[in-house]
Amino acid sequence: MVEQVKKGIHTTKEYWAKQTKKKKIILAGSAAGIILFAIIVAVLFNLANVPYSVLYPGMSPEESAEVFAALQSRSVPVQRNAEGEVLVPKDQVGNAMLDMAALGYPKTTLPFDIFSNNAGFTTTEFEKKQYLLMNLQDRIERTLKQMNGVKNAVVTLNVPQESTYVWEEEKKKSTGSVSLSLLPGYTMAPEKVSAIKKLVASSVPQLLPEDVTIIDSETMKEMASSEDSKDSGLLGLERLGFEAEVEKKMEEKVLKVLSLGYGPEDLMVSATVVIDYDRMITENMQYVPETNGDGIKQKVDEKYAMDKNQAAKGVPGEENNTDIPVYVDQDGDGTLDYVDYSKNVDYLVSYIKQQIEKDYAQLKTASIAITVKDSNLTPQKKEALIETASKAANVAPENISVNNFIIDNGNAVPASGGAINKILQSKPFWIAGAVAVLALIITIILLLTRKKKVKEEETTEQEMPEIEIPKLDVSAMQKEVDEHRKALREQAKAFSSKDNAITDEVREFSQTNPEITAALIRAWLKEGE
Repeated sequence: MVEQVKKGIHTTKEYWAKQTKKKKIILAGSAAGIILFAIIVAVLFNLANVPYSVLYPGMSPEESAEVFAALQSRSVPVQRNAEGEVLVPKDQVGNAMLDMAALGYPKTTLPFDIFSNNAGFTTTEFEKKQYLLMNLQDRIERTLKQMNGVKNAVVTLNVPQESTYVWEEEKKKSTGSVSLSLLPGYTMAPEKVSAIKKLVASSVPQLLPEDVTIIDSETMKEMASSEDSKDSGLLGLERLGFEAEVEKKMEEKVLKVLSLGYGPEDLMVSATVVIDYDRMITENMQYVPETNGDGIKQKVDEKYAMDKNQAAKGVPGEENNTDIPVYVDQDGDGTLDYVDYSKNVDYLVSYIKQQIEKDYAQLKTASIAITVKDSNLTPQKKEALIETASKAANVAPENISVNNFIIDNGNAVPASGGAINKILQSKPFWIAGAVAVLALIITIILLLTRKKKVKEEETTEQEMPEIEIPKLDVSAMQKEVDEHRKALREQAKAFSSKDNAITDEVREFSQTNPEITAALIRAWLKEGE
């Protein structure tokens, strides 16, 4: 056998060695393609054979379509069978049920098949109920174990027996408890705890989510759900975030109304709020009397005693309209004998009873600080800014401060408006008026002096004689200048001081020949134009 294998390998090597390079590439590519095709077929075959399970048996077609769309939006592989039931991979049933329970599904059926197939003819009704309850607990436990982060789960359900007695008005509620063992380092969010409560509550009749308790088996503490967080108020960072949002809204409102007068670089607003998260329930009871001043009689007790020899008084068939006791003289001696009479009346008094529960988030105090850069911030303007900010943010004016800062060379200095403004603000009005009149007189004098000086300069210019500049031959002068420049260059080369020589010669030429220099400059200016 070994010899045959060796012989086959040797034959294959010889065959491969005899092939050309092109054939070798074709054979290698064909083999790789066959292997790749086999792998793809195997993967598709395994994917096609993934076991699917019905998510919610007996669900209505409308709700099945909603659940199907919700699972597709979460990228869960989902299918529908001929009956329209939703199918998901068997290993993803637990997570899918948890996601749908968070959305409030199912609504038309229970999430588990709680009918036991082990019940026989000899099984009593009590045993059937216990089988159903045990089956339900087992399925919920298996579902919870498939969830991310859950290591183990123990579910206990308490479903009271239905009573047919009429005199039992108070019906017992179902309760449930879940003990979860989480993986190390895993923390379950309050939203997921609420989803588990809804999942368990929707599986048991007469069970509400708030009657389900979820315990962490390691810490032996109850897990907080999103509803518990709402009941206990905003805590920790949530409270800080809520206060920051309120402060931001106030700042935006103040900036919106003050931005018309100040630019972004000249205005800053900062708000601080204190929020009271305590709940308060107040009860108001107001008694309302009757219009006639009397109450409504609820109970009347009367008592009357009279001697047997004394006849009754009054018209037969009518009642006495008074509650005055009757005194009689039985023996005629002028002494009245007392006849006992008593009456007890209970009145009903109507009243209005009101119970007011305040929300757990109430704005207690608020303050706003405003800083501006304004060189003319008067007290009246400051009061106007405070009033505007108070109306915009609904904050009392005494809780709003406005300060003025002007940055001068990196140092903050108070904006006094200059020395003149300071004098005007500190002195009486007549002093300010005198200063203004004096400044006006000085200005008029300066203007008159300036006007006189300008007039004298114009007269001097008119009296100056015009200097006639003789007409010169520009081309000849240009030629002479060029020759002179050439001589200067040669002389500069000879003396090794080119720059200084040219500068000195040009300066000397301009001094000795001012007319030629002026004519050259005039010609150059005309060429530039």
